[in-house]
Amino acid sequence: MLTFSVSAILGKQQGTVQRFDFDEAVIWDGKDDPSLAENISGSIQLLKLPHEINVQISHLHTAVNDDCSRCLKPITCPINIDFAEREFIIDLPERDLEAGEEVKRVDLSANKIDLNDMIREEILLHYPFIPVCSQSCKGLCSKCGINLNEKTCNCIHEGMLRISPFKIPKA
Repeated sequence: MLTFSVSAILGKQQGTVQRFDFDEAVIWDGKDDPSLAENISGSIQLLKLPHEINVQISHLHTAVNDDCSRCLKPITCPINIDFAEREFIIDLPERDLEAGEEVKRVDLSANKIDLNDMIREEILLHYPFIPVCSQSCKGLCSKCGINLNEKTCNCIHEGMLRISPFKIPKA
């Protein structure tokens, strides 16, 4: 789990910094959660502010299992996130927050912050919109379903019959 202790920084003065590296195996079980092929690794910096802890994650790396959007072959997509940042509230009163503002809080009963949601969101934001096995993937034939990267088919596609707009029509 991506839960980290903030005990060492909570009682310190503003501006105190704590840094550490992590390499964690994570399994998310939600329907829309990514299936990770590798551990999540990276560096974290915690910065104590007056009413919150600033969390900066850098050099985050993992890989996600998926299927190619064109040929449906199983693939592994590497995910590299250079930098992500969030604020975790320590003791700011509700009245000082803006209406509708999404707030992450430090768990003061355990002196921990849970970064699972933050890291999951960052992975989803950095995930390719259309994952493919390669940029040259030909995909599946829309008529017979054969993988065009492995074989060719004799199906006639509309694109093959297209008439050039520059061709002079025969009279």
